[in-house]
Amino acid sequence: MPETFSVGDLTLGKPVVGSDGQKIGVVNEVVNDPSAGPRSRPSFYFEVDRGRFLGIGSTHLYIPAEAVLSADRNGGVRLTCTAEEGAQKYAHRPEV
Repeated sequence: MPETFSVGDLTLGKPVVGSDGQKIGVVNEVVNDPSAGPRSRPSFYFEVDRGRFLGIGSTHLYIPAEAVLSADRNGGVRLTCTAEEGAQKYAHRPEV
């Protein structure tokens, strides 16, 4: 069961790993869904940079909040899926 976390736990540069412990990349940007109302559950996704050295040749994943198993300010972000599954499922930017 995913634990509760806040958008503030997803700071830029924070490492992101799959449920298998394999590193996926780092948090590059957090995007809120402007259509989410004040009474609805917060909806956002975060962009993960799977970059090479200095971002050259990098690719991105777009991870929805629902895919986060755990996140905290002092550690990294762990997903509910493996690194390989995440690379396949989240390769396209969602429309918000």
